[in-house]
Amino acid sequence: MTPAPPARPCRPHITPTSSGQFRMRIAGLASLPPLMLLLAIAGCGHDPVSAWKKIEITDIDGKTWAPVQAWGTRVSVYFFLGPACPAVERCIPEIRRLHDHFSTNGVTFWMIHPDPEDTTEVVRERARKWMLPGVVIRDPQHRLVRLAGARTWPEAVVVNTAGQVIYQGRMDDRFITPDQERPEPYHRDLHEALMAACQDRPVANPRTAPVGCPIPEIR
Repeated sequence: MTPAPPARPCRPHITPTSSGQFRMRIAGLASLPPLMLLLAIAGCGHDPVSAWKKIEITDIDGKTWAPVQAWGTRVSVYFFLGPACPAVERCIPEIRRLHDHFSTNGVTFWMIHPDPEDTTEVVRERARKWMLPGVVIRDPQHRLVRLAGARTWPEAVVVNTAGQVIYQGRMDDRFITPDQERPEPYHRDLHEALMAACQDRPVANPRTAPVGCPIPEIR
């Protein structure tokens, strides 16, 4: 495995893996918490905790990564993003702010584009236009969508190194509807969740309802 150079001196070092295959391990379901149990059933018996720990994803440049196993990582944040939704583009400044604040504290950022109609070049151009931080990933087969149980874009999922989802939902409560927003949010839920993770505290509010547009199904 060849280590990838850090983007910034203080940013955690992330190591790509040698294989691009998405691997899951079949495991027992009895000990899973309710949400994980539902996801496991939806995944035909796969253990989502084990799957997050072993997941390998390929970016738009063809490099394969193991986010949860990356050296120096406390948590991985997956942002589900897509076109034609007002809330998505308007949340990009907050994603960049979070990246600037947390990327030097062991938090890695993954920009997931699950629209089956998006080509690599379309995603590449969108990432350039939006100036997306982190690693940009296409998910046309919805492997990450199914694993996370994501239904909306924008939606954030935070996974720790044990493969546990410690937060899932909105970035903050700024959006009332996908095209209606407050001047400032009352609660920065994702920021608070990442602060808790970096301080080794439980996340006080691990589930929130994202406001956005439904992720399109695979046709």
